[in-house]
Amino acid sequence: MAGGWWSGPWRGGGLPGISVERDLAEDLGVGPGDRITWDVEGRRVETVVANLRTVDWARFRPNFFVVFQPGVLEDDPRSVLMLARATGRRDRARLQGRIVDAFANVSVLDLARVQETLDGLLATVRRTVRFLALFSVVAGLLVLLGSLTATRLQRLQEAALLRTLGARNRQLAAVLASEAVALGTIAGTVGVGLGIVAGALLARFVFEVPFRPSPGGIAGLWAGVTVLTAAVGLMGSRSILGRPPLPVLRRAAE
Repeated sequence: MAGGWWSGPWRGGGLPGISVERDLAEDLGVGPGDRITWDVEGRRVETVVANLRTVDWARFRPNFFVVFQPGVLEDDPRSVLMLARATGRRDRARLQGRIVDAFANVSVLDLARVQETLDGLLATVRRTVRFLALFSVVAGLLVLLGSLTATRLQRLQEAALLRTLGARNRQLAAVLASEAVALGTIAGTVGVGLGIVAGALLARFVFEVPFRPSPGGIAGLWAGVTVLTAAVGLMGSRSILGRPPLPVLRRAAE
């Protein structure tokens, strides 16, 4: 919170203070010490911004963009908001019925249903994101297989040349394994890094929520991408080890 909170109700000395939500203050271009004049039922109320505060709107608790210092709006028309916790659908329905029977002009809103709807929407979004992530992984593996197929002849020639120079299958396997591990490490590092950057940008500028990545999840994702890429690279290079060098070199010379 930027600024200070008032110590008590306003008693008429100076301007009354208000607390403004930080995002709203940025949109209005105001800060602590700035003056704002309000039109309340035809009455002009001049105030001064006492502080700016951050509000977590994702939590179901009463909060407002602007909070006036006590002693300013008590004589003006207002609405009263109250929250009651009731566990269980039957208890909530019984409580709503009693409130409506006792107070006909009171509006009752079941926030549990709103939260259930939001949870359902978020679950759908999560499933969609997971499907897109899986699709991206499959597409990346297909691209990797395509690139390995396109360079297969070149790697066959390199392996044949190494065999001619005296390299054994164990040495060729070590070279191919090192190549696959290096490819997997680079792919995992670049992919996870770009994913973190994209997630941070989406969280900051699109969803406007704090970005809190999980170190354990990131490490697991990096390890999975690295191992999977290396395994695909080894599978694509396995057929190179059994090829005799002479036919390959003859084909390269033609």
